Amino acid sequence: SILTSHILIWNFKDPIHPQLVIEAAYDIDTFRFNPNNSDLLAAGCASGQILLYDLGPAKDRAAKREKAFSNTAAGDTGAAKEEAQKTIKHVMSSTIENSHKRQVTDLKWLNAERELESKPKNAGHVLSVPTASDGVSQQLVTVGGDGLILFWDVRVKKEDKNGSTLWTPIWRILLASPDGTGDVCGLQVCLRSRPNAPPTALADTPVEGEGHDPTPAAPVDDSWKSQFVLGTQEGQVVKGTWVLEEGEKASGEKASYLESCYPAHFGPITAVQRSPFFEDCILTVGDWTFSLFMAQAEQPVVKSAFAATYLTSGRFSPTRAGVMVTSRADGWLDIWDLMDRSHHPSLQHNVGPEALTALEFWGDATLQLLAVGDKQGTLHILEIPRTLRKPVPNEQELVQALLDRQIASVTYLTTRMSFRQKELSLKEAEDEVRRGEAEAAAAKAANDEATARQAAEDQAQALVEGDGAAETAAEEAAGDGQQGPPLDKEQEAAEAKYRALEKEFRTKVGLDIPVED
Repeated sequence: SILTSHILIWNFKDPIHPQLVIEAAYDIDTFRFNPNNSDLLAAGCASGQILLYDLGPAKDRAAKREKAFSNTAAGDTGAAKEEAQKTIKHVMSSTIENSHKRQVTDLKWLNAERELESKPKNAGHVLSVPTASDGVSQQLVTVGGDGLILFWDVRVKKEDKNGSTLWTPIWRILLASPDGTGDVCGLQVCLRSRPNAPPTALADTPVEGEGHDPTPAAPVDDSWKSQFVLGTQEGQVVKGTWVLEEGEKASGEKASYLESCYPAHFGPITAVQRSPFFEDCILTVGDWTFSLFMAQAEQPVVKSAFAATYLTSGRFSPTRAGVMVTSRADGWLDIWDLMDRSHHPSLQHNVGPEALTALEFWGDATLQLLAVGDKQGTLHILEIPRTLRKPVPNEQELVQALLDRQIASVTYLTTRMSFRQKELSLKEAEDEVRRGEAEAAAAKAANDEATARQAAEDQAQALVEGDGAAETAAEEAAGDGQQGPPLDKEQEAAEAKYRALEKEFRTKVGLDIPVED
């Protein structure tokens, strides 16, 4: 038998039986509904393929069944639903030759206003005017463990010679590391949704009755539309773009789509999300911590304390600028409120004994739900308390001020560390010079000492040799019976003094011990 996996769609009216059952021939690692049309669902498989489902007909059948079941006896409703339940097959799948070579780790639908050119000449460039007139997104991006980012268009299909549909990507990029050390293995991708500041209006507004023309403002920079942030298997945060400049294209294979790459976590990054309130604020989750990154700093401006176990996912609150939720491998949820404290979660909740694997918010400040999935495939629906879903007065401004202070602190710390590194380098150089001078002085002193010792030894040896020669000459003269010339009185006194000193020395060292009577 062929192993299959399923995606279950639930309705709150019936928490026992799923409303829709979606079937796939491979394990599903990620899936997303179209943000503008909930009938379209795209899923990424462990085989690297992309599947597209159209849930419209199945929803109609489900509505008809519900109407029919309303007239059925209560005891027969469950059995009738199980008999009428049919699995939904995909309407389109990508060819395995043109898909990812490893599992699909993340999938995102592009906004309807951000549409890529599908023609080969300008493939990958964002169109200034989208072709979709109904406001429904038709393109999506996928990330895989093979170091590729692929872009797909549900309208672009081909047919082989047998009439089978071939769904291939319209654009692909290889995540080559900027330093040329290899390819980057992406896990989670995050796209920009808006520029940092709204487009500038006309500099001069014409006044009625005056004849001068308005001066147009500077051209709007649309490069943000192709920018992305990636969380990798190695725990790095990577920033890049999928459109190269003309000068970079000329460099061929050496060109890299990645602009910067810096470490963020000690293990794989399991979640990356932009704040719905601050475009440049990015939440990353990995190992035992979560971090908040800003565009102005390459280091996290906020980093949580180490948890007791691994963190598996994380999400920003859609209604409160300072609230985040992280899930843990021991089945607990941590809710962080930066308006309350940043060193410890404001609330912790035990969902179950299994590791939590997925988080997703739904609702607004009136009613907000959190969907939590665990390792065993169980779906938990939690209601967020009022204090954690309703924003406090001026919360966005207060959180912005907090982030600005953190950016200033990180910038100062980085500058100070750079300055301290220079000071340390200068001090090490000075210490090396002093060490060399001390070693040279010590070597010179040792050399001088050795020279003096050698000179003393040579002098002593010369004296010994001279005394021995004098004694030998005296003995020879005495043996021959010859006497030297007579000594004068001064020489006799010196000789007597020398004899007395010699006797005293010999007595002192025990060579001439006097005999007592």
